Amino acid sequence: MLLGCAFYAFFLVVIFIPPSTNSFMYSIWFGVFYVLFFIADTVCNVPYLALGPELSTNTKEREKLYIMFFAFQYFGVLFASAAPIVINRFINVSK
Repeated sequence: MLLGCAFYAFFLVVIFIPPSTNSFMYSIWFGVFYVLFFIADTVCNVPYLALGPELSTNTKEREKLYIMFFAFQYFGVLFASAAPIVINRFINVSK
């Protein structure tokens, strides 16, 4: 998982830095690094999600663990979605 997260971050950045070339090569660039990004995602997230059953043998505890995991995941997505708007308004108000 630790090795995979470095590739995960690298491929995310590389997707948005295509070389200066024609539109066909942009498509190839995006396609290749998009696939590599999701391979890195799989390398990181499959072992991460497999930790839940390893942490507890009790079904109720495991359910609580997954509820907390998904709650934090959804709150993180909401925060990440709203953060650019909030930051932009904060910057524009302070000018």
